[in-house]
Amino acid sequence: MASEGVVDPDLPCVFALGSPRKPIDLHRHQDEALMKALQRKNYIVTTGTGSGKSLCFFVPIINRVLAARRAGEPHRTRAIVIYPMNALANSQREELEKFIDGCGLDPSLRPTFARYTGQEQDSEREAVAASPPDIILTNFMMLELLMTRQDEVDRQVIANMEGLEFLVLDELHTYRGRQGADVAMLVRRVRERMGASKMLCIGTSATMASGEEDAGRKAVTEVGTLLFGSTVAHEDIVTESLVRRTEGMPSAAAVRAAVLHPPETPGFDSFAADPLAC
Repeated sequence: MASEGVVDPDLPCVFALGSPRKPIDLHRHQDEALMKALQRKNYIVTTGTGSGKSLCFFVPIINRVLAARRAGEPHRTRAIVIYPMNALANSQREELEKFIDGCGLDPSLRPTFARYTGQEQDSEREAVAASPPDIILTNFMMLELLMTRQDEVDRQVIANMEGLEFLVLDELHTYRGRQGADVAMLVRRVRERMGASKMLCIGTSATMASGEEDAGRKAVTEVGTLLFGSTVAHEDIVTESLVRRTEGMPSAAAVRAAVLHPPETPGFDSFAADPLAC
């Protein structure tokens, strides 16, 4: 995609791992999410735990940041990622550090990010206000405080978000009942306060979709649209595509034999053919 000009040419330098660093390959759901972001569509990712949902929003966000850097646009906060728990924000900060710290990009191009959850020292808060990071990792209570407090530092952090482009709600299923109503109102106030009429809304959840696929998509669409105050289309729910890795369905006799005399499974190929694994 980078070589074809679909995404920024330096995006593979950021999203690379190993020694020497090698660009990662996107899974299908990550690729779909990136395409929807490039088309400026709200979307919700409902793939399983450990499937790399965070890349479904960090890749398009950082792609946009790199484009803004090349265009010489003023530095400002372009994305807010909201987590239900500070532990998740801390974990995601480490994930971003892993990709960005060793990317080798010129400092003038390198994306910046900061945590702003209430755990920070005054000096850290002041640094965020004075030099706006491209991405802020926070929680909905802290964002609520930022929107209402009259502290000069907090007001500057909010001012740096003018024209916000991305709002991400991680673990979307946690926002239900009264808390869901509070967050839905917060999203609407953020859109109005930041002058972000074209703000892209992204949600993720490993446990939100249930039941029949069409019914699950419909439910996620309705909840997402209600929370974001902006339409999430049925086709913009990004689901998982699973590939069977075991070989066929064994007979009852083969399963019985495997229980009574477990075969050795020294490698993946043997494991994939093991009747119990199947």
